[in-house]
Amino acid sequence: ENENAVIDLNEIPIADQLVNKKIKITNTRIMTRKGELIGEATEYFIDPETGHIVGMELKVNEKTVALSSDQVVTFGKEIIIVKDDAVSSFLENVDELNIHKELDEMVSDVHSSVVLEEDEKADDEIKALKEKQIELLKGKRLQSSIYDDKGNMLLNAGTILERSDIEMAQEAGPGIIVNLSMSVEE
Repeated sequence: ENENAVIDLNEIPIADQLVNKKIKITNTRIMTRKGELIGEATEYFIDPETGHIVGMELKVNEKTVALSSDQVVTFGKEIIIVKDDAVSSFLENVDELNIHKELDEMVSDVHSSVVLEEDEKADDEIKALKEKQIELLKGKRLQSSIYDDKGNMLLNAGTILERSDIEMAQEAGPGIIVNLSMSVEE
């Protein structure tokens, strides 16, 4: 929704690990837990509101079907494992995956409370990340000056960082805090 919502991938260790594992969905074989090869994923679909994978399009015996992600056990590096009865859950086309609207009508109150809980959890995680940044950077000396996106100097080279300096950099955006982190003496 805004540039402050973007965080450098290197700031999130688990995300970096997932990217480095090169897990992909398209062109990946689909197999049941019992080892039955079902087909291959040709496409996947994401709910734009939540970012969750809602399902996949599969090629099964020269036929194209859809499968909801609730049938998936594991997204692996070279294979996707699905529940043993996934074949009975195939959908005729990917349009049937869009159950989000129907579910919203049925569970709007539950959804609202879950979203609030998720937002609070995300806020707590962001606060914890910011506190960790402050803890790591406080008391360190800047090797070079820090400028905002408009070229205005925020902090002078040689400054010993205090909590207020770090909080100012955090508010200026993720790019500024990354520059600050990379400009301190070890």
